[in-house]
Amino acid sequence: MVEAEREAGESADPRRPRNPRARLALQLLAVLALVGLTWYLVDVYGGQHHLFDFRIYRKAVRYWLAGGNVYDYWQPDVINGTLGYTYPPFASVLMAPMGALPWDVAKWAHILAMAACLIVTSYWLLAPLLRRHKVPIWLGLAVAGCFIVSVEPIRETLSFGQVNLMLIALVLGDVLFLVRRDSRLAGVGIGLATAIKLTPGIFIVYLLVTRRWRAAAGSVVAAAAASLLAAVVDPRMSIRFWLITAWDSGRVGHNDNTSNQSIAGLLARIFDPRPYPQIMWLILVAAAVGYGMWRAAKAVREGDEIAGLTITGVVGILISPVSWTHHVYWIVPALLIIADVVATGWRTMSSRAKWSYAVLGALTYLPFMYSFVWLFAEEPGKHWDHGLPWFLAENTYVFVLVALLVWLPIRKGVDATDSRPGVWWPVFRRAPQPSKV
Repeated sequence: MVEAEREAGESADPRRPRNPRARLALQLLAVLALVGLTWYLVDVYGGQHHLFDFRIYRKAVRYWLAGGNVYDYWQPDVINGTLGYTYPPFASVLMAPMGALPWDVAKWAHILAMAACLIVTSYWLLAPLLRRHKVPIWLGLAVAGCFIVSVEPIRETLSFGQVNLMLIALVLGDVLFLVRRDSRLAGVGIGLATAIKLTPGIFIVYLLVTRRWRAAAGSVVAAAAASLLAAVVDPRMSIRFWLITAWDSGRVGHNDNTSNQSIAGLLARIFDPRPYPQIMWLILVAAAVGYGMWRAAKAVREGDEIAGLTITGVVGILISPVSWTHHVYWIVPALLIIADVVATGWRTMSSRAKWSYAVLGALTYLPFMYSFVWLFAEEPGKHWDHGLPWFLAENTYVFVLVALLVWLPIRKGVDATDSRPGVWWPVFRRAPQPSKV
C-alpha cells in the first residue's frame, strides 16, 4: 500500500517528466526547426564573402615570403578602392604557414580553427548560466548557438575568414582561467592577442583597473616578447609597421564607411565631407574609456567578471579608429547577461524593469540579426542626403553600443566558470558520486 502511494505521488510530481523520450524527441525537433530558421536567416541577411579577408592575409603573407615587405601589399576593392595588410608583424609570423600551405589545406585549417574557437568560447560563457537555470547543456548550447550565429558580427566573421574569434578565445581563456586562478601565465593570452592585433590592448587596461597587477605585467611582457620575436624574424617589417603603418587608419578603407561603427566612424559621417575635429574625438574617447572602465571595475567588484569583460570589449570597439561591424563580438555575452538577468528575476522584478530589459535585449539583437545599418548605407559625401532619421539609422550600432556601455546590467556574485571540472572544453563528464561513509 505504501509503495503504491509512493509511486502515485512520484508520477504526479509535475517536476518529473511523464515521458522523457517524447520530451527529448520534441526538443530535438525544436532544435532542428531553429537550425533551419537560422540557416535561412544567415542565407538571406548574411553576406557571402567567401573568406575575403582570409584571402588578403594569405596573399599578403605569400608576398612577404617571396621577399617583399608585407605592408607594400595592396589589392583593389570595389568599396574602398584599395585594401592593404594592416596586422602587426607578429601576426605575419603566425600566418606564415597559411602562405606556405596549399590553398585547400590552409582554408580548411582556418575554418576549423574559427569554428573551434566559437564553440569553446560559447561553452565557456553558457555552461555556468545553463547549470544555474538547470537547462541541459546540449540543449542550451544548440539553441543559444543558433542565436549567436545569426547575428552579424559572428556570421560575417565566419564568412570573411577573420581572426576575431581566435583573439576572443585568447582573451576569455586568459581572464576566466589563468587570471582568476592566479596562474603564472596570467596575462599571456591578452598579451599575445595584443601582439596579433592592437585592439585587444584595452584588456591590459582592464587588468590594471581591476588591480591584477601581475597579470597586467605579464600581458605587457608577452606582447613585447612576441613583437621582439617578429622584429628578429624581419626587422624591415617591424620598422615599417611601428613607424608608419600603425598610424595610418586609412589603409583599411574609408573611415566614414557605414561598416565603421566606432566613435571615429560616427564623427566622420557627422562632419562628412569635411574632416572631423580630432579634439572632439579625443574627448569622446576619454569619456568612453573613463566611464566604461569604471563600470568594468565595478562589475568585477560585484562579482560579475563576464559583465566586466563585456563592457571593456564595448569600450574597445567604440574607441578604435576603425571598428567594422564584424568586430562587434561583445554583443554576444551582453545578450546572455540580459537573458540571465531576466530569467533569474522575472517573478520579482517590476514591470518597468521587464520592459527596459526587453527593449535593451531587442535593440541589441534585432538590428545585428537584420544587418539594419546596411539598409541605410551611403557613399562618402552623401551621409546627410536623406535627412536626420536616415542618418540616425545608419549609425544604429554605435548607439546600441553606447546603450550597453551605460545600461548593461551587472549581476552580483556570479561565478564565471562555476569552478567545475571540464570547464576548459565542452566535454561532458559524469557527476561525482557521493562517497559512502
